[in-house]
Order: sequence, then C-alpha cells, then structure tokens
Amino acid sequence: MAEKKLPTLMELIDRYVPRHTREEVVEMSIRYEERITALLRTIHDYSERCHALQVHLYELEEEYAKRTMVNVSTGRVTADAGRDLYRMTDFYRLSWNPDPRRAVVTLANAPFRKEEFPRLFEAAMKTFEKQVLRELTDQLRGEYGKLYEASRPK
Repeated sequence: MAEKKLPTLMELIDRYVPRHTREEVVEMSIRYEERITALLRTIHDYSERCHALQVHLYELEEEYAKRTMVNVSTGRVTADAGRDLYRMTDFYRLSWNPDPRRAVVTLANAPFRKEEFPRLFEAAMKTFEKQVLRELTDQLRGEYGKLYEASRPK
C-alpha cells in the first residue's frame, strides 16, 4: 500500500486555522514550528479518522437497511392537464397512488425491535426516506415537465 504524503505546515494552517488568526499562527510557527506542526497533524489525523468513521457508519446503515427494510412500493405519480369547458379555465391535476399489486409485503429477514434498538431503526428509516425521496422526486420531475409543457400558450 502506498504511503500517504503528510501535508505541509502551511497546508495544515490553511485547512484548520480560521482566517482571522492565520497570521498570528504563521508568526508563531516560525518560533514553535515543531509544536505547531505536531498539534495540527494531530488535528488532521483526528479529522481523517472521523471522516473514515462516518463513511463506515453510512455503509453499515445501508447494509442493515438493505437486509431489514420493508420492501414497499412508492407508488406512481401521474399528472394530467385539461380544460374545464363549463368554467372556461385550465386545470392541472397531480395524483399519487400506491401500487395495489404490492399492497401485501413479506419480510425475508425480521428486523430488530424498534424500542430495543432505536438507532438501528433510525438507520433503516434514513435509508427508506432517501429511497422514497429519490424515486418520487424523479417521477414528480417528469410529471411536472408534462404539466409545464401543457400549460404553454398554444
């Protein structure tokens, strides 16, 4: 495995020291270069470890959710536009309907109890919300595009 290049003192100062105190830290680094470099490298190491832990936690949450998440349909979003001849106005309708073919769901792997493991439930819920938002947003964009085109003056 290739060894990572350690950042220079100035790179560390630029990354971790606020702008309003940067000049003072640069001046101090001339006198106390070793101490400041060691301190900023420690901060840098903690920052990298924290990022790695966040990535790992995200992967664990995704894995748990994939194994235990209830497979429910997000349904279908449809839109239509028309003209109300009685009122002589245009109308636009957007509707969401759950998929009736997927109304009954079987679980392959039973999740832990929500009350006993609230953080695992939150991990699955977060993944579910992301999935639903992604799918419904894509559908809404497409249907809104149809409505937008239908509302253009002819």
